[in-house]
Amino acid sequence: MRKTKSLVLAALIFFSSLIIFTSCSKAVSTPTEYVDPPQTTVWSNATSVSINVSIIQAVNVSGWEFSLYYINSILHSITATEGDFLISGGTSTWFWIGELNDNFNSTHGRVSLTCIQLGNISNGVSGSGTLTTITFQPLAGGNSTLHLSDLVLADPGGNKMTPINSSDGTVRVLGTADIAITSVTPLKTVVGQGYSMKINVTIKNQGD
Repeated sequence: MRKTKSLVLAALIFFSSLIIFTSCSKAVSTPTEYVDPPQTTVWSNATSVSINVSIIQAVNVSGWEFSLYYINSILHSITATEGDFLISGGTSTWFWIGELNDNFNSTHGRVSLTCIQLGNISNGVSGSGTLTTITFQPLAGGNSTLHLSDLVLADPGGNKMTPINSSDGTVRVLGTADIAITSVTPLKTVVGQGYSMKINVTIKNQGD
């Protein structure tokens, strides 16, 4: 009887530990920053195109920083504005555009942004929201990856958080369309009333 009770007690302890471990595993989450939407399509003659950089599964965040790289022959960075994430914490914030540089190197431009809560902060912001909205001007047809890098998240004590996941995006710029009819050729020069006749029509895209 004692042996049976010991086995039952051991089983209860094992399953209790398993439940606690599973609950703790579910509670632990990794913050993820991502380009939203992940894919954007725009014409090259459009005035501008805007994308968001957002965050999910954030815990006690009081400041963030990142860089975003893009192809400078396809996109030109215009501006960036703060999103609603840190503002939702109810405190004032400081949003700084460190860099809007189309000529980071020969092929890529870079946007570098920083945002922090101001004042005596005891609790950061948790959950999800938009960090920033970045506006570009399309320059030419092609696909440009929007690559997130140099990600930093900090708590109210200034401690950096790790790890941080990220998910890049893509802007597809369509070249301007210029559809022209280049020739119209009837296959007969004479056709009787009530009879049919075929006509070849050739068109060409003279745009990009």
